[in-house]
Amino acid sequence: ELPGRYEAVVHRSDGTERIVESRATFITENGDRTAMLSTIRDITDEKRIEKELQKTEKRFSSAFYDSPIPLSILDFTTNKRIDLNEKFANQFGYSRDEMLRGAFSENNLAVDIDELRIAIEQLVRDRFLKDYPFQMYTRDGSIRDILASASPTSIEDEDVFIVSYLDITELNQREEELRRSIENEKVLADIVRDAPI
Repeated sequence: ELPGRYEAVVHRSDGTERIVESRATFITENGDRTAMLSTIRDITDEKRIEKELQKTEKRFSSAFYDSPIPLSILDFTTNKRIDLNEKFANQFGYSRDEMLRGAFSENNLAVDIDELRIAIEQLVRDRFLKDYPFQMYTRDGSIRDILASASPTSIEDEDVFIVSYLDITELNQREEELRRSIENEKVLADIVRDAPI
C-alpha cells in the first residue's frame, strides 16, 4: 500500500485530544524504495474553524432560503443576480430556476430602466442601499411597488450584495385610498358648512 495523507486523533499526556495530519512518501534510489519520509502536523485548530464555518454556512443558507422576505444575491463586480430564494421568484410569478437561467436579469423586471440604473450606481458607489423605491413587473404584467435594500457580505471568499425586496404595493394602495377618503370628507364638510339652513 502506498503512503499518502491520513488524519488521526491522538491523546496527549494531559488527556486532551488533538487531530493530526500525517503525510508520507517513499524515497527512491535507482528505482528502488529505500526510505519513507513522513511528516505529522497538528490540524486541530484548522478542523475546529472548518466545523464552525460549516455551521455558519448552514445557518446562513437556512436563513436565506427559508426567509419569508424575498432575497437575492448579486455579484459585487457584475451586479448580476447569482442566487435567490423561492420567495423572491414567487413574488414575481417565476420559478427560481427560470430566474437563475442567465437570460433573466433585473432589466426584465424593472418598470423604469433608468431608475434601476440609478439604484445600481448608488449601490456601487455607497456599497449599500436602504429602502430604495422602484417598481417591478410580475410575470402577468402587473406592477408592484418595491423597497429594495442591499448590504455587502462575503460568501466563499466572493464579495456579494444581499438584496431584500419589500413589496409595499398594498400599503401604497391603502394610503392612496385613505388620502382620497380624507379629501372626500373635506369636500363633504365644505358642502355641509356652506349649505343653507
